[in-house]
This record gives sequence, C-alpha cells and structure tokens, in this order.
Amino acid sequence: MGKIIDYRLIDNHLNHHNLADIQESTKKHMINWPVSSKFFSLNSCNDSTCDQHSKDVSWKMKTSTNTLPTLDVLNRNFPDLIKDNINCMLCHNNSETNDHDLWKCPSLLPHIRSAFQELAILAQDILHKDADKLNLCITDTIKYSNVFCWSLNDIRAITDNVTAILCA
Repeated sequence: MGKIIDYRLIDNHLNHHNLADIQESTKKHMINWPVSSKFFSLNSCNDSTCDQHSKDVSWKMKTSTNTLPTLDVLNRNFPDLIKDNINCMLCHNNSETNDHDLWKCPSLLPHIRSAFQELAILAQDILHKDADKLNLCITDTIKYSNVFCWSLNDIRAITDNVTAILCA
C-alpha cells in the first residue's frame, strides 16, 4: 500500500507545470527514481529538527521545481523592488532564471564541469581500488555514463545536456 501512495505522490508532483523537463526525462527513463528518492530523504544532520536539514530539504525541493528565488522569480513577485533588473549577475548576458543560473550560465558551467570531472576521477579511484573488474572496463563505464560523459567532452556539449545534468 505504501508503494501505491508513493507512486501517487510522485505522479502528483510530476504533473505540476514547472516540471515539464522532469516529466519528459521520466518518460525517456533518464531519471533513476529510487536513487532520487534516497537523495531527497537524505539527512546529513541525523536529526529531523536540525535547521541545516530544513534548509537542505528546502533547497532540494526548490531546485527540483524550478522555484529558487532567482531574479526572474523575484521580479515577478516583487516588481517594485527588482524593477526589471533581471540580468544574470555572473555573465550579464541573459536573464537570471532557474534554468540559466543553475545549468546554462557560461560563467558557471566551467565550475560545474570541473566538479563533475573531479567526481569522475574520485569514482574511478574508488572502483579501481575496490572492484573486481578490469581497469579499462571501469574507466569506460565512467567515461560513457550519462552522469559524467558530458563533463569529459567538449565544453559546448554541456548546454545540450542540461537534462543529463539534472538527472544525474
């Protein structure tokens, strides 16, 4: 019965209009929902009333629903305060939106790419040390995985793989 309720909650969440990208990625089987569920329920504080845990949960939910308080959202909600000044503070070329600010800003992409490259190396090192597989098999698995392949290729490919980044 619990699984049925969980699936119903996921279905209600996915049908929200802000989640069209996630809905499309789900249809293409690009999201590992059991791992995503563990990510959303992860509590690094080991205390359900911890302020940091509440902040983490809030950030996860706002990120997954594209409702982080970026300048476009703030301008919509507080037009007198922002006064249509919604250009990205990093690149100054595009409007600051949840999509641009998190995944497509040319000033931020090299940092995201570098972080994923470091994670790929770390994953490789752990698997080389602890797995009973050939080194080449491990290297190729990481190199061609949806999680890391975009970061190990040409920087221009990143903006074409935003969904892969979100679903990784």
